[in-house]
Amino acid sequence: MSNALQADASAADAWVEFDIGSDQPLVWLTYEQRVTIAALVVPLEGRFAQLWDPTHTSQIDFVSFVDSGGLNWQSDGAFGDTPPPAGNVWQTVELLHENGSTESLYVNTVLIGSGTASGDDTRFLTLGLRDVFTPDPTSVVLIRNVKLGTTRGGDDLFSWPDTETDLSAWTSQSGDVSVVPAPAPPEVVYTRIYGIQIALSDDGVEQVTALITSQDGF
Repeated sequence: MSNALQADASAADAWVEFDIGSDQPLVWLTYEQRVTIAALVVPLEGRFAQLWDPTHTSQIDFVSFVDSGGLNWQSDGAFGDTPPPAGNVWQTVELLHENGSTESLYVNTVLIGSGTASGDDTRFLTLGLRDVFTPDPTSVVLIRNVKLGTTRGGDDLFSWPDTETDLSAWTSQSGDVSVVPAPAPPEVVYTRIYGIQIALSDDGVEQVTALITSQDGF
């Protein structure tokens, strides 16, 4: 069974956090997230992911949505809507933070943007929903397949795959967070239509002129 972390921030911020245990000059964060279509209409504005410095006093990078005349992805070094935030689908998010060098945000392997990273190492990772501006029933996000590593797609620092059944791998948690079954892909229903086209000749004899087969309507 595929599971996901559910962070329900409809009443208050909800998140989990991991202490890497050592200061990291370069990290790649990879995870999948899913929100409802309603959360895009409101829209949902909060921090899905946050990287913190070794003293846990400075947020050095983040991932969020921002409404700026249209819904965009935003991080400390990126801003854009290609590919756009989407509802009821899983989108893969990748965040690179290299001390004093580069910070980049990717969605579905497409680069949203890059900037110059702060001169801080990474020590803590927060995932869920934090700093939600206006909590409401749409303030819920699902997150799965979390990887934190020193190379792109790597998990040498931490991983939380979709087979996990609890939150014990995380260092701490706050608010309404839980493990839930990940939504299954929508079922596709196919309808096949058969028919016969008949022509009546002058002498009253019916003739089959076509056998109609259609797969329209799915």
